[in-house]
Amino acid sequence: MLRGIPHAWHDSGNLGSYESWYASLLYMSFRTTPVELKAEEMTGHGRSDMVVLHEGQVFVLELKTVKGSKNMGKK
Repeated sequence: MLRGIPHAWHDSGNLGSYESWYASLLYMSFRTTPVELKAEEMTGHGRSDMVVLHEGQVFVLELKTVKGSKNMGKK
């Protein structure tokens, strides 16, 4: 399960502070289901964090983290 996690996701040094930590958790969660999963999928338009293929449907996931996100949603 872990060998499919892209090297770039865990090469950042401080994994817990970056989106790669969340991407790794999500990747491992998807690996326990019967979906086809592609990580760091390259296309002519760029690279997506994850592509999930399931029963003819395609889900493209791009993960982002926000510094100071504990204040998100407050007005």
